[in-house]
Amino acid sequence: MNMEHCELWDIVDGCQTFDGFCKKMVPVFKSDKNIPEEIQRKLGVIQKLIKHSYYEYDFIDVALLYTFQTLELALSLKYQSIYPNKKALKNLKPNLDWALREKYISPNQNEAISHLRNHIAHPKEESMIGMLGLKTIKGLVELISEL
Repeated sequence: MNMEHCELWDIVDGCQTFDGFCKKMVPVFKSDKNIPEEIQRKLGVIQKLIKHSYYEYDFIDVALLYTFQTLELALSLKYQSIYPNKKALKNLKPNLDWALREKYISPNQNEAISHLRNHIAHPKEESMIGMLGLKTIKGLVELISEL
């Protein structure tokens, strides 16, 4: 398979080569022994998806969706670490509601995360977040790392 880089990156200063793209666009996620191993592994996959977006631009959206899934898992693991005898929360919405009550997230973050995740997970039409998703991914990963 011969992979050509996505020409959309040519308009971004410093992204004409894969190395330049990685230096400029691929976020470096901090490694922390307090972050569960399964979350660290998923963060590595997110980073690889972003790197591969140099060749397939749509992979940014895939990375963003995977970031939301990772956030849900991170919230669930945090909840279970605090309440080991309680039943795990079912999906992202109750996990976000819990995180809001516990002040892990703000009301604005709760609303933005819910809206964007639902837009991506349940599309009503073709859309692409693209480069704008990189900032969202970085913010979500910071939140995940702080849990």
